[in-house]
Amino acid sequence: MHTPDMLSGNISSRFSPNDKDRRIITAIAAALETNPSKAMQLFVKKQRQISDYGYWFVLSTAYVNDATAAPLATWRRLLMSSRPHRAECLMKPNELAQFQQLPDTLTVYRSYSPEQTDWLSYSLDMETAAKFAVAKDTFTVQEYQINKADAIALFLRRGEHEILMLDPSKATYIQEFAVIRENPVTGEVC
Repeated sequence: MHTPDMLSGNISSRFSPNDKDRRIITAIAAALETNPSKAMQLFVKKQRQISDYGYWFVLSTAYVNDATAAPLATWRRLLMSSRPHRAECLMKPNELAQFQQLPDTLTVYRSYSPEQTDWLSYSLDMETAAKFAVAKDTFTVQEYQINKADAIALFLRRGEHEILMLDPSKATYIQEFAVIRENPVTGEVC
């Protein structure tokens, strides 16, 4: 099976073909297609049987596929693993290269909901955060500043420029924006 990333060379230099990884990852990938929560349960069960590369690769793929497939505490615990080469294996080479080019202090955004008190992800793009705010019916975006050293990854795979940071208390709140939208029928601004 060749993915577009394999064909384009956008695969970690840490990747080494491994039959055991292949069997386990194939089973997890099949579950991701139909039942992401079940895939995460399988990953948690099999995580000690796969290589370090396989661990980070599957974890990032599962997260990008469906971040709601596991509770935040589970994602956080798995992402805090002491396995080596997290950055090189969690991110694809193009993501790692862009992450390394980011400034030391980042301005990031996220859709805001008063019920949500914990999170892992931010966007470098205000428009992306605004789209999430509209989709979630919150119509509010918050701006933060974070130190790049506190971030663990940049994911570009969904076109979101998503930054992962395990400890939201390390983000400095800057300001809040109301998302203005136009009624498609009347043209009225809401």
